Amino acid sequence: MVTKPTQTESIRPRRQISGALESSSMNTLSHYFEGKERIEPFPFTGMLLRKGTPAALSVSDRQRILHAARTGDVVNLGKYLEIVHFTHVGIVTYFLEWSLQFPTTLAGDHYGKQGAELERRCTSETFEQWTRAVESIAENPDAREAVSLLSSLFAPDSLKPGTAKLFRKQTKPRFKGIRTVAAPLLREVAERQEASLKLIREGALQEFETHFANYWNFIAAVHDGITQYDQSYPAVVNRLVSQEVAEELLHRSFSQCSFFEMLWMFLHVMTPHELAGFYADHLRGHFSGSGREGSVEIIEEEDRYRLIPDACGSGGAMRRRLAQAGSPAEVFANASSSTWGLKNQVPPYCSHCAMNEKESIRRFGFPVQVTEFDPDPNKPCGWTMYKAPNKIPEHVFTRLGHKKDPSKFRQVNLKYKILRFFGIRLGIKQKVVLPDLSR
Repeated sequence: MVTKPTQTESIRPRRQISGALESSSMNTLSHYFEGKERIEPFPFTGMLLRKGTPAALSVSDRQRILHAARTGDVVNLGKYLEIVHFTHVGIVTYFLEWSLQFPTTLAGDHYGKQGAELERRCTSETFEQWTRAVESIAENPDAREAVSLLSSLFAPDSLKPGTAKLFRKQTKPRFKGIRTVAAPLLREVAERQEASLKLIREGALQEFETHFANYWNFIAAVHDGITQYDQSYPAVVNRLVSQEVAEELLHRSFSQCSFFEMLWMFLHVMTPHELAGFYADHLRGHFSGSGREGSVEIIEEEDRYRLIPDACGSGGAMRRRLAQAGSPAEVFANASSSTWGLKNQVPPYCSHCAMNEKESIRRFGFPVQVTEFDPDPNKPCGWTMYKAPNKIPEHVFTRLGHKKDPSKFRQVNLKYKILRFFGIRLGIKQKVVLPDLSR
C-alpha cells in the first residue's frame, strides 16, 4: 500500500543561510562544505566543481560570473564559465537524447504493432501541444531562436523512430566531424560559448556582459524547450492510451539513453557529501533558483544533506511558467508508486524523480536521493541525501511501493571500490584545461 507522508515528515524546518558573496566557515559542516569558495576537480570525474560553505554556494552561477567580470577577475571568470558551459551542454545533450528516444521506444518491439501505429499519432500530437506550451518561453529574441531550432528538430517529419540512435552514433568522438541531427542547435550553443571567451581574451568585459546575457537567455530557452517536450510526450500518451503505459514509457525511454548506466555507476561510488555537491551542481545547471540564475540552498543536518532549489529549474520552473500562462501542467490522475501515492498532482515529467528513486532501490536497496515533492508549484521541492541508509524513514519506501529492508542495503562492491580508487586518482591528476584569459 502506498502512503502519503505527513507534512511534518516531508518538510523539516530549515535553517536559513545568508547568500552573501563572502561567508565564514561553519564548523558544524563536513569539510566538503567548509572554507572559502573554491573551484576544484570533482573526485572520480575530474570535472570542475564549486566547493565552499553553503552560504557561498547559495550564490548563483550567474552572479558569480557577473561578479568576476565586473571586478576584472578573469582567471575565476574563465573557471566559472567552464563549469556552466560543461554543465549546460551536458544537461541539454542528455535530455535532448531522452526527447528523441520517446518515438523510438514507443515504436519498439516491446509495444509491438500497436506501438508502431500509435507512435506517429503521439509524435504529431505532442508537437502540436509542445508548440502551444513553448509560447510562454519565447519571450525574447534569443529564446525565440532557441525555440525555432528545437521546433525544426521536434517536427514529426524530422523526429522519427531511429532518430535517437542516429543522434547517439553521430555524437560519439569518432564521428565528431559528421553533421548530427541536432547540428544547428549544438553549433549555435558552441558558437555563443566561444564568443564569450573571445570577448574576455580581448578584455571587452562590458561587452561580455551583454553577450553573456544573450547566451544565458538562449541556453535557458533550449533547456526549457527540451524539458517541455519531455513533459508533453508522456502527457499525450497518458491521454491517448493510459497512465500505466505513459509511466512505463517514461522509464523505458530514460533507461535506454546512453547516459543511464554511466550515471548509476557514478552514483554507486559517491559518498553522501559528494552526492550533495554533485547534485547541487546539477540543479544549478538546470537554471534553478530565483530568477533562473542557477542557485540552490544547501543545508547539512546531523543525518542528511538537503538541497532546496526555489524553484527546481526543470519541473518546478515548468509548472510555474505554465500556471502563470493560464494552462497548468497536465498531471497523472491516479495514485501510483511513480507519483509518490498522490492523485491529480504530479506531472509526468516530475514523476521521473520517483522513478529514479525506485531504480535506486532496485540497485542499492535504498534511494540515494529522496525527492521532497510539493504539489504547490509556488513552493519549492527538494532533494535529500541521507548520510546512512538506515536513517531513511519508512514512509520514503512505502510511498514508492517498497518496504524498508536493511538486509537489501548494498555496500559498494570490490569492483566499484577499485574503479573508485583509480577514478579518484585520475580526477586528482587530471588537469582541466581552461582558456588562458590572462593574456
